[in-house]
Amino acid sequence: MKRIYVLVGVLVVMLVVLSSCGTTTGSISGRVVDADGVPIKSATVEVAGISVLTDEDGNYEVSDVPVGEHRITATKTGVGTLTSEVTVRDGVTTPFDIALMPANE
Repeated sequence: MKRIYVLVGVLVVMLVVLSSCGTTTGSISGRVVDADGVPIKSATVEVAGISVLTDEDGNYEVSDVPVGEHRITATKTGVGTLTSEVTVRDGVTTPFDIALMPANE
């Protein structure tokens, strides 16, 4: 009977260790502002098929982004659109601020 408890204990420890090593996502967070540095409320930020809206202070966070290189796009009607590249690392929140410029600039 003791062997079963020891075996179950070993399996539980292995599962905990393996689950902590299996992180394959990260996050991106930042702020979206206009050309004058004014925060943009309700701008859409999209990366890896995940879309979020900025809060009233222009802040956003995109969670559970797969590790690797991605295109990130921020847009707000009447303000502008920006597409750039961002690298997401395993278990890390990558800071990425965005300044939207009008299309004619």
